[in-house]
This record gives sequence, structure tokens and C-alpha cells, in this order.
Amino acid sequence: MPIEGSILHQDQAWLSRRLELLRAFTLPSLASQTDMEFGWLLAVSRETPQTYRMQLRRIVSPLGRVIFAEDEESLNKAFRHHSRSLNGSVITTRLDTDDAVSRTFVQCIKEKSVPNMALNVCKGTILNTVSGHIIVRSMPSNPFISFCSSDASQSVLSFGGHSQVHTMIPTVDVVTKDPMWMQIIHGGNLKNRSSWFGHPYSRSKMRQYFSVNYDFRFPRIPLELLQWMLYGFSQVIRKVPLVR
Repeated sequence: MPIEGSILHQDQAWLSRRLELLRAFTLPSLASQTDMEFGWLLAVSRETPQTYRMQLRRIVSPLGRVIFAEDEESLNKAFRHHSRSLNGSVITTRLDTDDAVSRTFVQCIKEKSVPNMALNVCKGTILNTVSGHIIVRSMPSNPFISFCSSDASQSVLSFGGHSQVHTMIPTVDVVTKDPMWMQIIHGGNLKNRSSWFGHPYSRSKMRQYFSVNYDFRFPRIPLELLQWMLYGFSQVIRKVPLVR
């Protein structure tokens, strides 16, 4: 089961920060899976400075390898090259290098996969490391989408961006009791921006389901209190009938 990620940005300050996030979130979450039968392919631009290439190889080496690509087409070619020895069904999953997955993510994907269909595990968490707030949310066509191919000729990257996959192939939405992924909002995201609205999520539960190098005990009392008040107020508004 290859898990694919990418670092395709060239600003050195951004790259240094990305390495920190990779070590803090992505790597420990993959290293603590209940099912370790998977491979990690980390896609890197060919223009990445040699210093960062060496660091990335050291980080990834226990679980997988670094591959070089410039776009989706070259990334697909690299995937097929490194997967040519795989037999039978192959499951591929998108994973950004500043995000994380729960300890049972790989196990869940394998159990729920359907041949020649995409798999979207809906429930996950969003952690804002700038403000410290955490919410849980159900997201269709989220960035952690997977694809089960009958062979290694295709991967989840064969169908464009994660939001387009469900328009191109049949997609199964998997509903779980516990969150299966963690999206990190850190102030340097290229696309994602923080959402202040959602169900606030327990810090103790985050430690229970996710293995990451982040101190969930860090006190953010005023913000969390405000968040809970806003959420509670919104629920009251929904339940109060309008008076005509």
C-alpha cells in the first residue's frame, strides 16, 4: 500500500518549516500504524537543494523512499516505476507532508477498500497550531482520499486533485466513529486556511488516536472557551423556533 506525499515548493524558509512539520506530524503518525504493511513514496521537485534531499532521504528511509517529479504526469510515471514489482491489488493514498493520520488509518483503508473504487474516510480533525484550537469535521472528497487498483497501473493520482476523484470514478464514503486523519493549519499552508467553526475536539482524544510530536496539553483556555460558547450558541439558535 503506497502512501504518497509531495514537497514541490522551492523557498528555503518554507522547506525548512515543512521539514519540521514532516518530523512532527507525518512521520510519527505513519511510524505508529497498527498495520505496518505499506510503503511511503515522498515526491520531491528535482530542483530541491541537495541539503534538503539528504535530510528527506534520512527521514523517509525507515518507511519508504523519496522520488523526484515535476507534475502529476511525471509523478504517475515514477509511481509505476517503483510499483512494478507489486502483484495483485494496490491501494494508494494521498497524504500531504504537513498532515497526519490516525494509528488505525492503514488498517481501516485495507479493510474497507473495494477494487477499482476510490475510498474517502470522511471523519477527521483540523488542528490549528497557531491558535491551538481543534475541531472535528466530516469532509467528502478530502485530501486523504485513497484508490484501490486491480494492479499497479493506476494510483489515486491518476484522477487529478482529490476534489475531482469522485467525479471520475465510483467513490465509497466511509463513516467511522473516531477521526481517521488530522489536517494541520500552521500559517504557511499553500491552500488550506483555518476554519473557526466545527465541533470542538478533546485534546485527550487527540493523544489517544494520533501519534504526533505536538503538546496537546498546551493551555489555550480563553480560545477554547470562546469556541465552545460559539458552538453552543449556534445549537441554541437552531433549536429556538422563530416567533412570527
